[in-house]
Amino acid sequence: MALIAEHHILQFTKTVELLLQQRQSRLMGKTGSGNYTGDAAQVVLQYGALEMTANTNWTDNTPITNADHQQRWVLPTDKELGLFVTKEDEIRMLADPKSPYADIVRAAYARTVDATIVAAAFADAKTGPYNAMVNTAFPAAQMIGGATATNGLTVDKLNQAREMLDAAEVEDFDTRYIVCTAQQISNLLDDQKVTSADFNTVKALVNGEVNQYLGFEFVRYENLPLATKTRSCIAYAKSGLHFGTWNGLDIRVDQRPDKKYVWQIYGKCTVGATRTQEKKVIKINCLER
Repeated sequence: MALIAEHHILQFTKTVELLLQQRQSRLMGKTGSGNYTGDAAQVVLQYGALEMTANTNWTDNTPITNADHQQRWVLPTDKELGLFVTKEDEIRMLADPKSPYADIVRAAYARTVDATIVAAAFADAKTGPYNAMVNTAFPAAQMIGGATATNGLTVDKLNQAREMLDAAEVEDFDTRYIVCTAQQISNLLDDQKVTSADFNTVKALVNGEVNQYLGFEFVRYENLPLATKTRSCIAYAKSGLHFGTWNGLDIRVDQRPDKKYVWQIYGKCTVGATRTQEKKVIKINCLER
């Protein structure tokens, strides 16, 4: 494939832009993660809490307690995207790593990563031995705001989520995130419980100047579950969600002899995600108009 002059490339790229869309992953790096092979991956082996007993006789046999342990799995799902390129100028642009076609595939992958993580937050998680996995449902006790929300994101809801994570003994070093839409961030400005001392912080949060408030790092994501004006936001500790990939994103550019030698861009990935522990993930339902 012949390349065209550099000035032609620059002129072409200045006249092309992607339609408004999320182009970067918002959640990549904000969960546990791993690179896997095979049909499934055990992401964590969990042990329950044990308690010591009183030693009343030093000559007694050593007391043995069986530790309760569970396995949590992530299962792979294949995703793909293909598109044809037929115009001569556009075909030549494929040689440019800044080609908008490459951006289309990378942006689609970024959204796939986020959608996979968000779906796993409240979905059934696979628990137990590989040959006898069972579904672990998201517990109703981990929900704030009721099934049908009557108000938006408030300071009370944030404090309740913080208290729930603290009460579950989530470690301080386990970064806490809240994933919400732009409307929920704006809701905080209207909350009467935002004190004058907090107002400037919340205003900076709305303006995108800071991303932390009340112990949470805010992540804006517009495609959270929405049902009957109730938006399900996610508050979680980083180790509470896990994202797995099977060799990342693979992009290929090939000529298709079966399609009259048209050029094709093809991208594929294999990804999966899961909750690791129910008490590390909280659903905050918010009214969204």
